[in-house]
Amino acid sequence: MNSNGWLSVYILAPLFGWLAAHIVKFVVTFVSSGGRVKKLNIFFKAGGMPSSHSSVMIATLTVIGVRQGVGSAVFGLAVALTAIVMYDAINVRRSVGEQGDALRKVAAHANVDTRFFTAYGHTLAEVLGGVVVGLLTGWTLLQIL
Repeated sequence: MNSNGWLSVYILAPLFGWLAAHIVKFVVTFVSSGGRVKKLNIFFKAGGMPSSHSSVMIATLTVIGVRQGVGSAVFGLAVALTAIVMYDAINVRRSVGEQGDALRKVAAHANVDTRFFTAYGHTLAEVLGGVVVGLLTGWTLLQIL
C-alpha cells in the first residue's frame, strides 16, 4: 500500500488502534465475567480496559514518530493532542461520570426519572493499557506496511 493513498498507515493506525482496543476490551470483559458477558455492544461503549482513546492516539503517534521523525512538527502536534486526549480520559471524562452518578442519586431522592446515560472516563491503568495496545498496533502496522 502506498503511504500517499487513502489507505495509508496514517489512516489505518487510528482505525486499527480503535479496533484492537475494543477486541481486547471484549476479551477482558468476557474473561473477567467468567464468560457471562458476551455482548457485542461493548465495542461501542465508552470506558473500560483498555482505553481506545489512548490506543488510537498512541498508534497514530507511533506511526508518525517512525515515519516523520520525532523532531518533525507533525510529531510535536501529535504529542500535544495525545497528551490532551489522555488527560481528558483520566480527569475530565471521569469527573463527568462521577457527577452523573451524584446527579442520579439526587434525582432518585427527588423521585425524578433518571433514564440518562452516564459516560465514564478511564483509570490510569486503563489508559496505560491503551498505550500498550496502541504501541503494539502502531509497531505491527509499520512492520506490515
